[in-house]
Amino acid sequence: MSEPQHAEDHTPHESHDAAYWKVLGALAVFTAVELAIPSVLPEPRWLLVVLMMLTAVAKAAGVALYYMHIKYEKPLVALLAFSPIIFVGIFFFLIMADITEVDRGGWTFPETQVETKADEAH
Repeated sequence: MSEPQHAEDHTPHESHDAAYWKVLGALAVFTAVELAIPSVLPEPRWLLVVLMMLTAVAKAAGVALYYMHIKYEKPLVALLAFSPIIFVGIFFFLIMADITEVDRGGWTFPETQVETKADEAH
């Protein structure tokens, strides 16, 4: 009897459990950093936004690469999966322009506006 044509299919499957746990640990660390950033560095707001967005991108990349198995795909599939990052970059710069140029994106209010809005709510 001849040997099966796909002998490599019978090799034991490599486990990625260790990588999953490492990524889970990294996600936990990035989440802790995201929670700490506003209290450690409340000002300037633009830096807060930049750091929060960078940690979000790092977490999204970890999830996509390992839990969505993009790391193990062909380069074209990875390129297609990460192509929306171009739009994230565009939105990032639009948000930064809004925060820095247009009344700081409405993130700060003079005391009179806060009191007026509080009075209107009642």
